[in-house]
Amino acid sequence: LMAKSLTAGFSLDWFTDFAFHQKGAIAHYAEVIEILGLVALPVNAILAGGVLARFRSFREPFRLRAFFRDFGRYAWRMIWLMVIALVAYWVVFRFVNGDFSKMVSRSTRYWMSDRAAFLAHLGVILLVLLALAFVNLVMDFAKVRLVMGENAGVLESFLASLGFSLGRFPRAAMVYAIPSLCGIALLGIYRLVVPWHIIHTALGASSPEPY
Repeated sequence: LMAKSLTAGFSLDWFTDFAFHQKGAIAHYAEVIEILGLVALPVNAILAGGVLARFRSFREPFRLRAFFRDFGRYAWRMIWLMVIALVAYWVVFRFVNGDFSKMVSRSTRYWMSDRAAFLAHLGVILLVLLALAFVNLVMDFAKVRLVMGENAGVLESFLASLGFSLGRFPRAAMVYAIPSLCGIALLGIYRLVVPWHIIHTALGASSPEPY
């Protein structure tokens, strides 16, 4: 029963059948996600100014007018920070995930040990993830510097954040890692608390019979 199979997990057979009979649906869905992502990037960057400005004056009562004033005040500088971040992400994917990964693949092509080759490729993946996390860390601190520094410029905030992240990397990484670890812990608690077997059983029992 396909409905019961879907409630238990993702079905590759269903996906293959869907892609065959609904030609172009997957590509259209990917285009929608891409458009939403392109819209979300500048919107998120602009709204960050209003959110961070709120922490600067957290003792004052929240006013919607002040929020829109602040996000409009920092909008263009946040957009330029977003552009710098996109360039940094491109550098990571172009040189680390691209050229360096290809170099590792060429170097390990004739290795006799599959385990050693796997560990080499795994190291590249971890390096890419660390580089992306570091770029995200630098840009987050740059946003804070931009807002808290009042008249700080975009390049000044970026360079100050880069110097701070490199000079105090353990502390900066700890500030970045604690919320991430808390989020993972909450997901684990959610996974343990929610009775998934009961939900799957109920959904499977209520699934309509096949034709």
